Amino acid sequence: MTPLPAPFLLAEIIRGCPRAEVVEAYETKTYLAYICQTYDGQFFYRGVNKKNGDQINVMDVLSTDGGTYYATNGAYTYWVNRQQLRVTKNGKTIFSEPVLR
Repeated sequence: MTPLPAPFLLAEIIRGCPRAEVVEAYETKTYLAYICQTYDGQFFYRGVNKKNGDQINVMDVLSTDGGTYYATNGAYTYWVNRQQLRVTKNGKTIFSEPVLR
């Protein structure tokens, strides 16, 4: 049996929201992004780098009427919707990638 590429295995292992329910799931070329809800009703953003497994969890997710979720962690804000994942630092875009699915 041929072994799977490491990034694929890594992404499969860390998919979803540990100890929480997935409310929304997004995927870009580089990241998996989730809007999660804890069992006590709190929402958080979870971003996972598909190549190296680096993760970030940011509590207190807010949403807009247009279906965009955002979470702020200090100077960084993580924005995600069905079209794109965007990260801003102090209001300036430092990363943006289209959502694949």
